[in-house]
Amino acid sequence: MELAKKILYRIKNDSSLKEQFYKLSPTLFDVTLRDGIQSMQSMSTSSKLVNFNEIVRKMQPDNIEIGSLVSPKVLPIMSDTPEFYNECMQNIENLNSVEELRSNFIEEIPTPNLYVLIPTRMDKYNKAVKMGIQNISIMSSVSNEFLMKNTNKNMDDTKSMLSSILSCNKMNVKMYLSCINECPIIGKIDNNKVIEEIIYYNKYYKLNEICLSDTCGSLNFNDFKEIIDNSLDYVPSNKISLHLHTNDTNEVEKIINYSLEKNIKKFDVSAFSNKGGCSVTIEDKNKLQPNLTYDLFYDILLKYLINNQKPPPLEPDSGTGSTTNSTPIIDNKLIHNNPNNSPHINDDYEDYEEELIIYA
Repeated sequence: MELAKKILYRIKNDSSLKEQFYKLSPTLFDVTLRDGIQSMQSMSTSSKLVNFNEIVRKMQPDNIEIGSLVSPKVLPIMSDTPEFYNECMQNIENLNSVEELRSNFIEEIPTPNLYVLIPTRMDKYNKAVKMGIQNISIMSSVSNEFLMKNTNKNMDDTKSMLSSILSCNKMNVKMYLSCINECPIIGKIDNNKVIEEIIYYNKYYKLNEICLSDTCGSLNFNDFKEIIDNSLDYVPSNKISLHLHTNDTNEVEKIINYSLEKNIKKFDVSAFSNKGGCSVTIEDKNKLQPNLTYDLFYDILLKYLINNQKPPPLEPDSGTGSTTNSTPIIDNKLIHNNPNNSPHINDDYEDYEEELIIYA
């Protein structure tokens, strides 16, 4: 997350980039402590809490998913979710204590919304209600085979149970629509089927968010563009979010850039690199693709902001009376040498006060 912190500092201390950033206002949904750890064998509740506090304080995500009410037999690492949820709630309540703000002279930290993933079952929904959970994530898919492997329910059964849950629901609901490009069991999914399912769920279910999940990390830009272009005529852009796995960072960058252009601003991110993926269905751990990280997201976002900067006003050229345009250039001392001239801030860059953008 260190690179992300440095990029954020740079953005917020450059008036032009800051203006664009706040106008854009991307919304980040942290999945570190759910998707980011579900392929791991174990992690203690205390270790999870340390990571939770670091993420909330350093990256200040809008939302954070902190576990799942899935059976411990399926994912033992999620068995402490009820206990962990209560610990996180207590930490959130004490996040901005008056004593801490005064003693450390720090700004108030935004409070994230806590989410818990639940299986599409009424008993699990009722358990979430009893726990006092206000925000839930739930899973569906465009693949029958994927759902059968994960939940022992097909698409019709899942839709029926989801209808029952939502009929009495008062929580905020985020629904993951898995396999929007490829199913790990049957392979490539037809784009038209994906589009139909996105439109169907938006039309018939009261969902706050439909998260398009690239389960296998194989989503390419052309398929994504076709899916989005044909969905946005029926689904509001602010209802769509993206859950990406980063097999090809060039494709991921094009997908994120196009999403921003289409006013899709919600992205799932993780603090952990090289972790994530559906370990229940993808049994070969070598085929699991990592989640989109904070570092990669903000690296892509910085380049997007720079490329969309408004040119500075024309200034008189002394001696000629003509006007010149002060074009921003990237200081090569502060970026990696790479063929795409991507503005990656050097890993050993420590001086936050030094300018990333200079004017010739």
